[in-house]
Amino acid sequence: MQACNALLDGLIKLRRFDSMWDLYKELLSRGFLPNVVTYGVLINCCCCQGDVLKAQNLFYKLLMKGIPHNVVLYTTVIKLLCKEGKMLEAERMFRLIKEGYFLPNWCTYNVLMNGYFKMDRVERALEINRMMISDRLGPNIVTFGILIDGLCKVGELTVARRYFVCRVKYGVFPYIFVYNCLIDGYCRAGNVSEAVQLSLKMEKLEILPDVITYSILSKGPCIAGKVEEGSFFIAENEQRWSFG
Repeated sequence: MQACNALLDGLIKLRRFDSMWDLYKELLSRGFLPNVVTYGVLINCCCCQGDVLKAQNLFYKLLMKGIPHNVVLYTTVIKLLCKEGKMLEAERMFRLIKEGYFLPNWCTYNVLMNGYFKMDRVERALEINRMMISDRLGPNIVTFGILIDGLCKVGELTVARRYFVCRVKYGVFPYIFVYNCLIDGYCRAGNVSEAVQLSLKMEKLEILPDVITYSILSKGPCIAGKVEEGSFFIAENEQRWSFG
């Protein structure tokens, strides 16, 4: 059983999806009985192929067969539904988790929250965050990345900054991705000086800027219509921030 599952998974990693399904059919013809790991592999293959319907059918087949399952399988299907923008179905699957006496984990909440941000449904994304906290799951580093990135992309910089400060309460330390999101948000809003100040604070905390930070800060003034300021910034920092 374990060897068969490993073979199927190996084919997925090689992106040989058709070969994986052919092998699975052959195994079934030889009396192979799939378990929860097998279904996890199959559903993962559907995710790689973007086949939402097949993933859902496999999941419901698993339920009907009474095979013991786990929150990871639910989350995998939810992630695929969110990726395809099928948020109503993702929510339905989310409710099934609790009906099945499972507890959603950080990954489940983060996936759902990210899905709503991608659809620009900011309020619902924030509701999911509140639900996570009420379920006694404190936001983790990924959660804050999703929250701050999502809020910055819709111009909600004040709220994003509030969450940035709030992370300290949960023992989450800032990292480069979160700073880049905020810096980009301020640049797009035309507040280049605040973006630069953030980059300086970041360096004081010994969080080194990366090539993305440099790119944002180089293009930011130009986006804000301050081309001369952008040219000056590039000249000023070209040697200091060398990534070559």
